[in-house]
Amino acid sequence: MIALVACACACIAALPACDAVLPRAQVSPKPIAAETLTVIAAPNAFSAASAQAFTPAPIADASADSIAKTPSWSTSDRSVALVNQLGMVVGRNAGNALVGAEIDGRWAFTAVQVVPSSDPRFRIIAHRGFMRRFPENTIVAVRSAFDQGADAVEVDIRLSADGVPMVMHDETVERTTNGTGTFSKLTEAQLVSLNACVRWVAVPPCSVPHMADVLREAQGRGGVLLHLYGYYSMNDLEKLLVMVHEAGMDRDAMFISFDYSVLMAIRQLDAVVGLGYLTTHPPDPKFIDALGRMAPIVELQAALADSAATRAYIAGASRQQQEAGVWVAWNQLQAQQAAALGFRTIIADVPIDRNTLLP
Repeated sequence: MIALVACACACIAALPACDAVLPRAQVSPKPIAAETLTVIAAPNAFSAASAQAFTPAPIADASADSIAKTPSWSTSDRSVALVNQLGMVVGRNAGNALVGAEIDGRWAFTAVQVVPSSDPRFRIIAHRGFMRRFPENTIVAVRSAFDQGADAVEVDIRLSADGVPMVMHDETVERTTNGTGTFSKLTEAQLVSLNACVRWVAVPPCSVPHMADVLREAQGRGGVLLHLYGYYSMNDLEKLLVMVHEAGMDRDAMFISFDYSVLMAIRQLDAVVGLGYLTTHPPDPKFIDALGRMAPIVELQAALADSAATRAYIAGASRQQQEAGVWVAWNQLQAQQAAALGFRTIIADVPIDRNTLLP
């Protein structure tokens, strides 16, 4: 604990919105940690238990006005653990640190123990359930993708006309079903009556699935990346999060989007759930750290077009213990190209043989 107190005085803030400097004058000789939080080093937004929410212990004698204020967070050693503006702790390297919360000069402390990660080196995520092998965005595809060894599946989520989250990539239903019309103008009952396997010979009819169906299918088998399309109110996002919680998939579900503001809204509602930022170019690392347990997911063709910059970005992210995913590898060769750039999480259209990827 003496070592932790010493390093608590040396905290340096890299993100003003996330980590405040821990002033020497306000650190007591023996800060009391109300609890010990264990997190995993090398934050992995693509799998379970990469980080846990941190809630400060009540600060003694805090006024009602103070309680209503948002704490300012700090960490004694950023090389071991980070803390974002919601008090979410993300492990970087094995070790110990103190996390502090300050309101009006009053402090609460939590001890953080960061343990090494045991995640596999490569993770393969089935794009729409390996869409080049199975009927995309169906329960058939989700089940088959896990059977083929996927670590997680990615599916596209849209809201029906009556506000039910269901699985469909396109704005219209013609390409993948036997129906016609705009997805958002069709009700849940109309959508489940469609055959989402109609384009596949020898595949029995299957309906457009609910998001809840996918979560249930993935339970105990792997992760789910929920790609949000269309407009979502805060109420809508809360309902999605409730569904994830009720399915017991808090550590295995990840919301991904091209819209950073949507991801910010989700993080305001839930300090723990995994997030993924879809982008054609690697974003500034501070935007990733700001939301915690979030990873950029870079478009493969853009990454290949500027391979030198991509490799430099991946190397820098690795030094900061950030990870990045890539979308989408159409085949084994493209997965090998993604691995050669340094990506270790690959979203793919077909099952991938990890043995052919670079060590």
